[in-house]
Amino acid sequence: LTEGGDVQLDRSVVDQLYGPLLHVVRNAVAHGIEAPEKRERLGKNRIGEVKIRAESKSDHVIIEIVDDGAGISEDAVRKKAIQNGLLDANVSSISSQQAIELLFSPGFSTKETVSNVAGRGVGLDVVKGEIEGLNGSVGVTYESGNGTTWRIRVPLTLSASEALIVLAGSTKTALPLGMVDRCIRLTSLNYSSTSWFDWILVNGERLPIINLGQVLNIDSREKPTHAIIIDSGMSRAALAVHGMIARREIVLKDLGPVLEPLGLYSGVTTDADGSLITVLQIPFLLEWINKQLVEQEKLPDSSSEKNAKETRKGEPRVMHILLADDSPSVRKVQEKELKSLGFEVSLAKNGQEAIEQLSEKTVDLLVTDWEMPKIDGNGLIQAVRNNPAIHNLPIIVISSKVDEVFESEAIALGANACLCKPFQKGRFIEKLKTIQSLVEFTAKLEDSSTFDA
Repeated sequence: LTEGGDVQLDRSVVDQLYGPLLHVVRNAVAHGIEAPEKRERLGKNRIGEVKIRAESKSDHVIIEIVDDGAGISEDAVRKKAIQNGLLDANVSSISSQQAIELLFSPGFSTKETVSNVAGRGVGLDVVKGEIEGLNGSVGVTYESGNGTTWRIRVPLTLSASEALIVLAGSTKTALPLGMVDRCIRLTSLNYSSTSWFDWILVNGERLPIINLGQVLNIDSREKPTHAIIIDSGMSRAALAVHGMIARREIVLKDLGPVLEPLGLYSGVTTDADGSLITVLQIPFLLEWINKQLVEQEKLPDSSSEKNAKETRKGEPRVMHILLADDSPSVRKVQEKELKSLGFEVSLAKNGQEAIEQLSEKTVDLLVTDWEMPKIDGNGLIQAVRNNPAIHNLPIIVISSKVDEVFESEAIALGANACLCKPFQKGRFIEKLKTIQSLVEFTAKLEDSSTFDA
């Protein structure tokens, strides 16, 4: 089935889009649509459906390939990733985001046999590369048992497109307008960071924000004035910039063989005075941000060794917190904040991993998210309260869904306190001081008024 057949695209875009689009449709047939007998057992029509729909928006086109098949099997992706050496053999589960990232790994395929449509070793990384080469993006969402949706976004034309010209320090750079979601003015109330990375709350959505000038190694003593929310279809983030120049139609020029491998730029365009303006490759930039966060999370930390030495010297014992959250970026930020308060921190990616760690180490406090794969916050609390060895362990829930009703229900289920995301030191300390068994640790903390609440 097709929709949006009247949407027009530049001929050069259509030609380069043919291969990736065919690959995704083949992927839907080979991996998504179940056999007729199985579909019948599941109450579906024996004949599977793949729908292609196109919609034009501003200077770009969004193409969606939707099937009503089985979705993506996270377990099949996990097993294949272990077989290919992309995951450790002891990884028992992966999140939907991890599954999607693995699918775009070079040559990755869960198909064991070669057919006319799959298993030939040409993976989705090729699709991703070709679409990003068009200054576009590709994303995927799925529901287990109910199908998959691939979302491809490409510019209307390769010869000219619209971009937002911004300042990184005093240097102009261009952002493809099709991947700019919105712009907001930065004030001391919503952003005051001096580091290259931080977090910002935009209409209730917590996003990573990077100082574009610092990332591009452009010196500037001025504070960023605006945040540009960018969206590649796979992930979102905010860029802190030092000014917005104009929305402008640009002609994209190749970087050439010397600079092309840099990846961060999709090309250059000419300014009114003849100087060159680099055009950022938004999907690459967002992917780089995510990798930086993951790598920072893996860096070895010497705090445990340091705390052990201090304890041996007779100084007060350091409080050990187990932090459970399925988001790598949230874990990283909360771990940093907790360590800045002097705590020792262990990390768990879900409730099941937290339970395993609680059986192996002594923990003074459990801090947990509510919605997690495998075992959620509720299941984790129940497991702790039903274990005689740790049933008195203090538990603080930190979730984005906290309100008075949720808090009372969580406490009734066994939590000692609840906090709303994003993590705030002052409020965290206030909650700690209400937990009687943690008095020895909270007495050493500075007054909560020292921290922003």
